[in-house]
Formats: sequence, C-alpha cells, structure tokens
Amino acid sequence: MIVRRSPVKKNALFHTLVALTILSSFSACKKSSSTEPTSPEPVLKGRIVYWSGGNLFLLDLQARDLQPIQLTHQIEVLFPFVSVDGAWVAFQGIVPGRSSDIYVMRSDGSGLIDVTSTTGVSEIDPSWSPDGQRIVYDHASAPSSIWTINVDGSGSHALVGDTTRSYGWPRWSPSRDEVIFQSIKRFSNDRVQIHRVNGDGTGEVTLTSGNRNVYYAEWSPDGNWILYCGDTPGLYVMDRNGMNARQVWPLGGFKIAEFSPDSRRIACMAEGTGNLTIIDRDGTNAVQLTQNPPNVDANYPAWSLDGAYLAFACGNGDSSDIHVVDIQRKLIARVTDMGNASFPVWVR
Repeated sequence: MIVRRSPVKKNALFHTLVALTILSSFSACKKSSSTEPTSPEPVLKGRIVYWSGGNLFLLDLQARDLQPIQLTHQIEVLFPFVSVDGAWVAFQGIVPGRSSDIYVMRSDGSGLIDVTSTTGVSEIDPSWSPDGQRIVYDHASAPSSIWTINVDGSGSHALVGDTTRSYGWPRWSPSRDEVIFQSIKRFSNDRVQIHRVNGDGTGEVTLTSGNRNVYYAEWSPDGNWILYCGDTPGLYVMDRNGMNARQVWPLGGFKIAEFSPDSRRIACMAEGTGNLTIIDRDGTNAVQLTQNPPNVDANYPAWSLDGAYLAFACGNGDSSDIHVVDIQRKLIARVTDMGNASFPVWVR
C-alpha cells in the first residue's frame, strides 16, 4: 500500500455501447475453477460509480444495455468516496488553473457542490461523517493538517494541525464520531503511525508504535476494527483502541482491501498472483475468486451494499475495466468496455 496504482489514462472518446460479457477462457479475470460456466449469466443488481479518464460514471447493473452515464465534466476527478448511506459521493477534483478541491454530489450526479472552494491550497482524501453532514479531509499544503467542513461548505476548521508534524489519510468512523489518520514528526527519523481523534478534535491517541511505518488505515463498517498496512508486505487488523493487532494476510497493499458490510470478511488482492481473494477478519478461510494470468491484477475491490457482490478493476497496467463477481455463485462479468476504468464504489 506504499505506491498508489493508477490506471493509464487514454484520450480516446468513449463510443462503445457497453455489453455484459461473461468471462470466457481468454478473459483476463476468470473465476477460480477448472471449468467455466457457459450459462446461466450472473443476475446482477445495484449501481456503481467508477472512475475513467479523469471523470466519474454511473452504471446501473440492471439496465439491459449497461450504458454508463457520465457524471462529471470539466473537472479532473480523482478517487470517489461514497457516503455511509450510499446516497452521496465525495471526490477530490481539479479545475484547470486551480488547486485540488473537495466536491460532493448525489449518486446520480445532481447537486454538485465545490465544498472547499479555495485557491492555492490542495484538499485531498475526503471521508464522510456517519450522518453524512460533514467531510474530513487532508489539507495537503505544507504544513499539512486534517480539517473538517460541512457539506454545504460552511464551518471549516482544523481538526488536528501541529506544524511540527505531517498528516494524511483521514477516515471518519462509519458508526462513531471518531477519525483515524496517519502522522509523522517532520524532519525526524520517526515512523509514520496511526492516530485516532474525536470528531471535535479532542482526545487524540496514538494507536500504533514500533520501528516500521504504517499507512492507509480503513475502518470496518461497524467501527470496531481498523485495517491497515505498512513497510512490510501484508494486511493487518487491530481493534479501534489499537489493541489485538495482527497480520491477517501476508500479501497485499495499497487500496486493495476492504471490509465486507457485516465487518466479518475482507476482500483483497494477493500480491504476486493478482487474484481477488476473500478472507475472514482473522485471516482464515481464504477463498480465491479469480484465476488471472501473470501481470494481470484484480484490484480495488468494493463490496455491494448487501454484500452479495464484489466490483473490482481488472487489468495489466496498460488498461483496466470494471468486473463484478456474484460471490455465492462465483460468476464473474465484465461490465465496462472502456479500457481505462477503475476505482468502483457502490451507490444507492
């Protein structure tokens, strides 16, 4: 999780009507089985917002033609983040000639708001409060700090911001008024550690320690567990108080793991093989869902709101498309045909 994997951007216009394609023996991402189903097709439902070529698109999986709807225009978009209820999407976006701002919009693209609307200051990595009324984000201009703001753009203030430290990757708990973030003392030999603070900026505690950097912590949906990684390969889980830390998967990295909606399982990509795998929260009962050829990764997994499906980006570094797997039936479908689609999130 040390290096963000970014899909290659292409300038070709999207003009292909997307068709649902059951993966055949020559497809990049296949189900993990010696036999491939010829029928039936997976019965897909739900809606996905995903990134492609600097824009966000909405895809209704129940639509017969699977034609995506472009949601953003004239904004260079990076990395969508969905609200807890799935109704809103936040993202960092750049308008030519300006620094990065935090934007929010409804999942259908309506109600777009430039929340931070600043000049010369970069705001990145937004995360939603449990009630969907506030955003926490990284005020990335040096020295960095963690800020919070109402979704209408009012009430902005620093949550934590010691000028002797650098901050990043804030994440609001889905169930409590608590924020985790990573921080390190500037110009020191210290290590990056994970911290937790109340939503009003009080009660800051350090959750990790040791001689290695730890990064990119993510909450479980119930707010009781934290998933993270570090300098050494693998995924780690600890409770919300920093206790009971353990490695749950020896292979894994940046933004390639996510808790299931019931907080009991984790979907991750196995580094080295690139296959999508589900494990229990304690690291047991691994189930491999794809069987990829060399240099093809099933990346950025996202659970559907009911936990029945996983969306993920599958590609070889030069191109990628969104695929969806029916977890119980283990049927996989490619649902985009754009060649540069990634970062799926499920919305209502």
